[in-house]
Amino acid sequence: MARPGGSSFEWNNIVKPRLGQIEGWIRCGMTQAQCAAALGIAEGTWHRFKKRHAELAEVVERARLPVIAELRNTLLDLALGRCTKEVTKTSVRKDEAGHDIKVVEKTQTREPPNVAAIHLLLKNMDRGNWSNDPVREQIARHAAGMETAEGEQARRAAAMPEVQEEKLAAFIEASTRAEQLLAEQEGGPAHD
Repeated sequence: MARPGGSSFEWNNIVKPRLGQIEGWIRCGMTQAQCAAALGIAEGTWHRFKKRHAELAEVVERARLPVIAELRNTLLDLALGRCTKEVTKTSVRKDEAGHDIKVVEKTQTREPPNVAAIHLLLKNMDRGNWSNDPVREQIARHAAGMETAEGEQARRAAAMPEVQEEKLAAFIEASTRAEQLLAEQEGGPAHD
């Protein structure tokens, strides 16, 4: 039986030799709890190993970064209406000789901007303007020396090097469209 708290035996013989496999699991979407279960160790032991062994913490972080970037880009595509949906329609028609011919039509339709995705992105990427508590955000921005929404957007853009210039411009354009859509849905004036 394993010693409570995770032994050096578990680290050296179960976890450490499988760091590459753990990285792959996390990139494929496994949670840390699922990784611990797959290794046959307790979740608490997993977290203690992460604190004690920088190697494991680095593997987890390194594996999460591409997943997070891909999810962020997918969410951005949803918010901007860049996603397409393939629709397949099958029908049977008669040819000149009266024989049945199976006809398959594939069409691509562009999905409209997803309001929920727009809302989520704005609340996380433009907190100063899209917060549930704008006064608290204004105080926090002032305390951090960020007194304008433009300064906050510039700081966030600088912190996200993987977001390309055109994506940022499209996002800002989408935020304006989102504000108009939300105002129309609520039947009131645009965002203050």
